Amino acid sequence: MKDKKNVFAAISDAARSVQDDEPEPDQSKISSKKKAGKRSHPDYRQTTIYINKQIEKKMKAAFLEDGVEDFSQWVEERIEEWLKGRKQG
Repeated sequence: MKDKKNVFAAISDAARSVQDDEPEPDQSKISSKKKAGKRSHPDYRQTTIYINKQIEKKMKAAFLEDGVEDFSQWVEERIEEWLKGRKQG
């Protein structure tokens, strides 16, 4: 049994020495923080809607044509406009 312990200890030591020999990653290329998305942001909540397939196809084509990149932001802006319009009327 003593030989097995020595073999495993030798393997462990070898693994540690290989890790110690690896160069440190270039910290300038590693982002210190990832940008948190809306999914993990406490001020946002996911909402699901149902929309007709034909309207969805037309909407996606229009978004590509107009360069809309953030559908959530686009919807939020339309809802804000609608809510402002309701207060005035």
